[in-house]
Amino acid sequence: METEKGEELVCAETRWTLMDTERRRPSKLEPGFFDAYHIPLEPIIPEEKFDMPVCMDVNFVTERKTEVTRRDTDTNGHVNNAVYIEWALDDVPDDIYEKYSLIDIKAAYKRECRKGATIKCQCYARALSDKKTEISTCFIDAENEKTVFSQVSAIWEKP
Repeated sequence: METEKGEELVCAETRWTLMDTERRRPSKLEPGFFDAYHIPLEPIIPEEKFDMPVCMDVNFVTERKTEVTRRDTDTNGHVNNAVYIEWALDDVPDDIYEKYSLIDIKAAYKRECRKGATIKCQCYARALSDKKTEISTCFIDAENEKTVFSQVSAIWEKP
């Protein structure tokens, strides 16, 4: 997204998975899929890396539980991707949220989560420099902590 003068305001990239709706598992793409839809194989953002940080107890900030309600779900009946971003922003410590600017955010959606599930939201912080901090939130099944539904990582910069 650019201004009328051509100044970049926002740059975004997304990755999608083709799902087998009967097996509820990712499905392989048929040969020629990318050509048929004119999808380039090179990344849209050439220097971008999509490595999510590993959530670890070392930089633990907060933990809370939330129950998935109807308003959190999409037409497929699972948590809407945007809801994970909202939940992650709720977990950012106030001193970061109020004094820093959000400059980058990444989300990885790993498993479906449906209405009625209880999610454990675990938030971690890591200083990247004197002016930058990374806040990561892992969304875990409260009934089975080995199941990670999603992870959101945001870079915050102090002006």
